[in-house]
Amino acid sequence: MLLPQQWYFFNKKDSNIVRYFLIISMLILFSCNNTSSDKETMVKLLVNMECRAIEIKNKRFQLADNIRYAQDTLLNLKSITDTALIQLRLKDWDIQKQLIVNQSLALADSIKLQMEIIMPRYFNNKKKEMEFNLLLDEALKKNGCK
Repeated sequence: MLLPQQWYFFNKKDSNIVRYFLIISMLILFSCNNTSSDKETMVKLLVNMECRAIEIKNKRFQLADNIRYAQDTLLNLKSITDTALIQLRLKDWDIQKQLIVNQSLALADSIKLQMEIIMPRYFNNKKKEMEFNLLLDEALKKNGCK
């Protein structure tokens, strides 16, 4: 079983490989002229990433709540055993927090990169951009992400 520190997604070098893969796949995907299927493909790609980002955000908020609660509890404890146990949990949560932050940053970079590729090429006016954003919002709602 891999430890969270060994997950390839958190490795900075591998994160760059993911970015390059995304660039190449986006260029290949958008080389066609059929804009309606391109929009659908773009929406699918972005929806998966956006849903993952929302999931990570929710995990981050839950972890922050756990940390705050444990810190508040730690202030009121008098038992050394309970204090030690909570301090161990806090150390574990700090490691989890850093992993989630790294994952969130890598995903945000990937989403930003995709948007930088998509927007200038296909949505050069506000109307097309708004239509795409509506499609994206509908797809996010359909997938239960929003």
